[in-house]
Amino acid sequence: MGTVGFIGGKFLPLHQGHVYAITEAACRCDELYVVLSHSPIRDQKLCEAAGMKPIPYEVRLRWLSTLVKDMENVRVIAVEDGAESDETYDWQAGAADIKRKIGKPIDFVFSSEQSYDPIFRRLYPDAKHVVLDGARSQVPISATRIRNEGVFTHWQHIPAVAQPFFVKKVVVVGTESCGKSTLTRYLAKIYNTVFVEEYGRTICEEVGGCDTILTKEYFPHIAYGHKLFTYESIV
Repeated sequence: MGTVGFIGGKFLPLHQGHVYAITEAACRCDELYVVLSHSPIRDQKLCEAAGMKPIPYEVRLRWLSTLVKDMENVRVIAVEDGAESDETYDWQAGAADIKRKIGKPIDFVFSSEQSYDPIFRRLYPDAKHVVLDGARSQVPISATRIRNEGVFTHWQHIPAVAQPFFVKKVVVVGTESCGKSTLTRYLAKIYNTVFVEEYGRTICEEVGGCDTILTKEYFPHIAYGHKLFTYESIV
C-alpha cells in the first residue's frame, strides 16, 4: 500500500501559492487528498469583510478539480465544518471528518504553517507534518492578503482556472453604426483584455445582410450567441 497524504484549506481564493503546495505535496506521497474546508457563515463573513463577492464552495471545488484533473494521484474532497469564524473552528471534529472522508491511514499532513505542528501532532499522531514554503519564498502571497488588498492587485497570483470568476464585464451600448465596435476593440487594447463582438451583426449577415429587419424570435438566438461568445472569451 502506498503513502497517503492530504493538504487542506478554504482556498478563498485559490492562488498560485496553493498550486505550488499542492504540486509539491503530490510529489511526496503516492496518493494526495486536497481537502476543501468550507463553512457558509464563516466564508461569507470573510468575503464581506474584504468587500469581495462571496465565492460558493462549489466554485472553489470546481477550481480545484480542474486544477488537478491531470494529476493521477490527486483527489479533491469537500468537508463542511460549520464554523462561524477561524477562531471557532473545531480542529478535532474537522480531523474526524477528514479521516472519515479519506477512509484510510494518513501518512502525511501538508500545510504552509509551522504553527499548526502541535495541532497536527495531536490529531494525526501517526502522520508526519510537512511544511511547504512556510516562509512564502517560492510564492510570496496568501489568501488573506489577496482578500485584504484585492484580487486585481494580485492578479498574477490567481490561477487561470479561477480568473474567469473574477473577470469584470463592461457593456458598451449605443445606436447603430456609432462606433461601438471600434471603441470596444481600442478599450480592449488599452486595458490588455479581450472583447466580444456584437452577435446581432453576425445574425444579420447570416439571414441577409445588415439591412435585414430582425423580428423578435431572433432575440433569444442573439442573446444566446452573445453569451456563448462571452464565455469562450474568458475561459
